Amino acid sequence: MFEHQDVLAALNGKLPLPEKITYVHGLLKERFDFIDRISVAIYDAKTDLLKTFVHSSDDENPLVLYSSKLADSASMIEILKVGRPRVVNDLNIFSNVQAEHARRLSALQYQSSYTMPMFLNGEFFGFLFFNSRRKNVFVESTLHYLDMVGHLLSLLVIHNMSTSRSLYAIVKTAANITLHRDFETGAHLDRMSNYARLIHAPPFSFAVSIQLHHADVPEWGVFRIFVLQFPPEECLCRGQFALSGYGGAPAVAAGDP
Repeated sequence: MFEHQDVLAALNGKLPLPEKITYVHGLLKERFDFIDRISVAIYDAKTDLLKTFVHSSDDENPLVLYSSKLADSASMIEILKVGRPRVVNDLNIFSNVQAEHARRLSALQYQSSYTMPMFLNGEFFGFLFFNSRRKNVFVESTLHYLDMVGHLLSLLVIHNMSTSRSLYAIVKTAANITLHRDFETGAHLDRMSNYARLIHAPPFSFAVSIQLHHADVPEWGVFRIFVLQFPPEECLCRGQFALSGYGGAPAVAAGDP
């Protein structure tokens, strides 16, 4: 009666999202060993930025905290206009494309891709990418299976983001109240959140990528980046404003990831 083992049972545990993506990728490779990379890019409608979010591969991540304007990518816009996933079985067709992400993927010898748009209640959420170092592997029988896996992964990402987005909405509301109460303070919060995005540099952990995706929480986001970017003695100096503005910051300096 209980002989069957659920191969996805690990997803019921408290694994971080990157580990869940890696686990599903491992299961996928047992059937399709040519799937060399899975990655997710999240769309920020406010800035029109596509931001790399999480990935699974046997190599280094070629696009650590990379972002680019959706409006600057004709190929991505075309996917949304058509409203269907895109299959490219030979990435050499983009050999003349000057985009940074295309050059980095090419440097790691990726030869084909399958790109699925992600939606939440009809609203565009981001893209899910499957990459292979072989050409002509994304045939219909494979794509049928990848569609199911792709929607599973999309739900994992959306569920993971929903909590942080709820917190973001609360903080954003508080920031808007501040803006109406004191315009200079409110404008300062926006400026600081933008500085947080500008000063970051890879490599960063998945936890820090969450902070950058929600850098509008200014003192918290800026201080987190100071702690991980600069030496301790310098980050405490640079983050003095953040320390005074957020009582929990010293716990971060003590080693909170």
